[in-house]
Amino acid sequence: MSKTRDPESTRNSIMKAAEQIFVQQGFAATSMSSIARKANVTKSLIHHHFGTKKNLWNEIKHRQFSQFASVQSSLLESSDMDTGLLKESIIQYFRFLQKNPQHSRFLLWMKIEADDTCGDMANEMTNLGIKSLQKAQEKGLLRSDVDPLFILMIFLGMAELWFETKHQFLRPGIESEVEYDHADEAYLEAMLEIFFKGVLPRENSSD
Repeated sequence: MSKTRDPESTRNSIMKAAEQIFVQQGFAATSMSSIARKANVTKSLIHHHFGTKKNLWNEIKHRQFSQFASVQSSLLESSDMDTGLLKESIIQYFRFLQKNPQHSRFLLWMKIEADDTCGDMANEMTNLGIKSLQKAQEKGLLRSDVDPLFILMIFLGMAELWFETKHQFLRPGIESEVEYDHADEAYLEAMLEIFFKGVLPRENSSD
């Protein structure tokens, strides 16, 4: 009864339940009935608040993207890009994925289902990142022979891939000295080392 008297609480309960199921099953395989059971509400109440399953899916994705975009955009807009700010931006994205494992699953489902409904927000963030990297290249802080879009894609991809696949590699039978409880930090350190060795300007050499 309390949910019906508190519309905001009802919406949050529905979104929390839907997020859990969407993460597990993706958009196509998720039914409104399963969301209703998980949230302990009727399907008609879900329709009342969100209209359709697609609207609910889009609202959850928008909330997922907004959480990261608000922090990342304020960081990139605060000052000109340099190697310190780039490192902080990479670490911040890694920490976001670390604290929000469901975001990686959402990204994966969106790739699988060719879903680009967050395109405007994603484009804005991508263009902001590209412009920041271009400024760093113009200052000679980053090598200029690599397209800034590729630099951005590489660091996003390295972070996302870890959280999408780490459970496949950190399992019995895989020969590795990495301890599971410290694997995130070990990977982040290795990722930063490899990334910055690739994007920093090269010293003149005869090699």
